[in-house]
Amino acid sequence: MTHLKTNFLQAAFFILFSLGLVSGSFSQISECNNVMSKGSQPCFSFTMDGVSERMASNTFQSFLRSEYRTRVRRDRRADEFVASGVNIMSIDATNELNIYGKFNEAGGAVSVNVWFQMGDNFLSTEKYPTKREGLFLFMENLKKEIQKVKIEELLSEQESELNSLERQLRRLQRDKDGYEKDIRDAEKKIEESRANIQKNLEEQKETEVTIQRQRDQIEQTRRQLRVLE
Repeated sequence: MTHLKTNFLQAAFFILFSLGLVSGSFSQISECNNVMSKGSQPCFSFTMDGVSERMASNTFQSFLRSEYRTRVRRDRRADEFVASGVNIMSIDATNELNIYGKFNEAGGAVSVNVWFQMGDNFLSTEKYPTKREGLFLFMENLKKEIQKVKIEELLSEQESELNSLERQLRRLQRDKDGYEKDIRDAEKKIEESRANIQKNLEEQKETEVTIQRQRDQIEQTRRQLRVLE
């Protein structure tokens, strides 16, 4: 099953790549100023259809834990997810970053917004042009991870539906076996009834003969009685 799932994911990513949904370019990742807990700051964002806010935020946390071995905390008041002291070599080899994430779900899609803070400054490609590649690479990798989780959940739903259909098929097959047994039992019963009918007809004939004999005896006895009267 794991091998099949891996093949399915590879095929799905190939299709998405062919359709331009997974791309080596960063054209679908935008940069702008956006409001967060520390005011309006440079932000990197993208929007993805068919993804819930919960799925995106959970993937953001697991992505940072697995790739950068950092803990993500949730600031419920600011509705933000924050990872502090993150070392991302592709962005900056010497300075640690604080990463903020916000997720907004609307109309069957979710917008993913990420801020990168280095010291007292928030990173932007205008102020830090040499970090552009690393910043967009981080966002692209995060985006691909969310797409992967999306496809895995779709695959899980499809497998669950398949299992349900297979259970339904097994029930139908069992029902068919039961119906066939009912037919065999009924056919056996019909054969038994036909044999009983034949036996019954024979017994009726024998009984009719016996009745006629009895009637003859009664008539003979009546004649004897009339002779004596």
